[in-house]
Amino acid sequence: MNRQSAIRDRFSGSAYFVGVTICLIILFSILRPEGAPTSRFNDTILFWFFQISITMIVLVTLQMALQTFHRFDQLNPWVKVFVTGLLGAMFMSPIGLAIDYLFDDTDGLESIGFLASTVSEFFSLGPPTILTWIGINSPFILELNFQRQPEAALSESDKQLDDTRQPPSEAIFFQKLKMSLGTRIQSLSSELHYVRVITDLGEDLILYNLADAVQDVQSVIEGLQIHRSHWVALSEIKSTNFSSRGGQVVLNSGVKLPISRRRVNDVKHILEQQ
Repeated sequence: MNRQSAIRDRFSGSAYFVGVTICLIILFSILRPEGAPTSRFNDTILFWFFQISITMIVLVTLQMALQTFHRFDQLNPWVKVFVTGLLGAMFMSPIGLAIDYLFDDTDGLESIGFLASTVSEFFSLGPPTILTWIGINSPFILELNFQRQPEAALSESDKQLDDTRQPPSEAIFFQKLKMSLGTRIQSLSSELHYVRVITDLGEDLILYNLADAVQDVQSVIEGLQIHRSHWVALSEIKSTNFSSRGGQVVLNSGVKLPISRRRVNDVKHILEQQ
């Protein structure tokens, strides 16, 4: 297993971002970079807790919001995280200024005014915010460039697939899957700006656009999109429950996924034809 895969195995989804946030708070509290408006260690920890945790929430929320735009989804992954970092720094500038004010750092605000202080805060906050966000996402982005190992190392369940149902070589998403997971995908879910893929052998989190992942997987596995954020393989559906507000799909593995209200009729129609 390569280094990037090890990182991804240890941290996934929100747990990864929480872990990074805690590490950054501790690191900045110890280093005490110039600009922190307090000298007491307890206050320093509290100051960086607010600065870093709020910044992380803003960045993750922005990434989720931007992911809903098709044009943004088509961008290079490095460009995606750069744009998110830039917008996050812009959004955080007045918030960071307010945090400084809470910790009695009001010299700049009183001398040059709110607008100039906000601009100054952006130029101070922008570069480290962008670079840190790129660094946080780089293990996932770099994984996109790694190729799978020779076919001989595939699991036994994969070898049982009919040759006509093997993933096409141009289906990039399958190249991102770890060999240990096989290619029998049960479901795909959009999680933050990643796709959580569940197979009969486990699950993984991949930096990828859900729409593109569904397009690649549909060339091999028959399935349907039950929600804006969820796709399931038809053969893996154990049961369904419907209500006036949508519904729920239960997979053979026990995983439960929601059916959006606007897709209920489509899901019913497809399942009735099976």
